[in-house]
Amino acid sequence: MRVFNAVIHLDEATPHIHIDFVPFATEQKRGLSTRVSLTKALEQQGFNGEGKFNTACKLWIDSEKEVLAQLMRSRNIEWEQLGTHNEHLSVLDFKKQQRTKEVARLENKIECTDKQLQHRQELLNEVEDTIDKLDSEYQEKKEAVGQLDEDIAAKEATLAENMALLATAAKKASKIKDIDDIQVKKTMFGGNISVAPDDFKKLTDLAKKQIAAESKEKELNNRITMLKTEKQELTEKNAQLEKENTALKQENSSLKSVREKLTIASLQKEISEWKNKYQKVLNFIEKLNLTKQLQEFLKPRKHTLHR
Repeated sequence: MRVFNAVIHLDEATPHIHIDFVPFATEQKRGLSTRVSLTKALEQQGFNGEGKFNTACKLWIDSEKEVLAQLMRSRNIEWEQLGTHNEHLSVLDFKKQQRTKEVARLENKIECTDKQLQHRQELLNEVEDTIDKLDSEYQEKKEAVGQLDEDIAAKEATLAENMALLATAAKKASKIKDIDDIQVKKTMFGGNISVAPDDFKKLTDLAKKQIAAESKEKELNNRITMLKTEKQELTEKNAQLEKENTALKQENSSLKSVREKLTIASLQKEISEWKNKYQKVLNFIEKLNLTKQLQEFLKPRKHTLHR
């Protein structure tokens, strides 16, 4: 509370003082970090409303009165609490009092609605941040799935190429059957067999080709087995990523649904309705020519000290 003016009045039986101050709140998250607000200023001092009859302002006023009473007692000054004499109120004054209470309730309702709107806006911001995060994760998963598809396609192309090489090697190995066409004859010294030099060279080349083909075939078979294993692993990983992708889509859809439900249109409509009611009350008071009386009634009450 920043006091900017204080004036002592001696025009009545009991001297009294009028204090003008500006209530302000600090460390605000919305709007200016420091702004004028009686409710926020009272909250930061520990005065929180407890229903429509015990507002933060009433609790603060009661607290100030108690402090004044303690100061008066320390100086041997007795505070005579006068009754409200409601039984003697005129019909006009009674209506004015009831309208004042209704205005206070409407103001408190608008304040609470503003807080609820602020809370829902913060929740909406959190939901939007979560949706943005999920969208980013979804794009990353989608790119990973696309990369896996490319890897699988490359592995399948390599596998097809190796199968073609294996078929070629098998075709070359089949030529070894030409050995049956080689003419052999026995030598005069026993069971040794001799062949013509050309046939021997042909036989040797075919034998080497057979060994090379068998080695290549074994290598290709191992490679094919490894590629099949890698393909199976990539397929399973791809399926898992697709599953995670589907789950992210569902979660994303659910969060978007929550975001749509948390629209502030309904709250703004409610605030508008309360403001209309508030304006109607003020118009009613004005029609009764009670505006000036209401302003006087809302001023701080003056207490008369009796010695």
